Amino acid sequence: MEHRPQFQKMLECVRDGKVNVIVAYKLDRLTRSVKDLEILISELKKYNCSLECAMDDINTSTAKSK
Repeated sequence: MEHRPQFQKMLECVRDGKVNVIVAYKLDRLTRSVKDLEILISELKKYNCSLECAMDDINTSTAKSK
């Protein structure tokens, strides 16, 4: 994820409290690595930010998806 400057900028916005949900069309547009996804979800959780993927039935803001 370090090689993606706009992704890092998005994470900075999350850390600054400017973003409380990330919406992606498909999960593979966000990351293809399970390890990176685990790191991302942990980071989002720290800042009360959720992840929603339109085509993959992922929404970390609900207990069902967690």
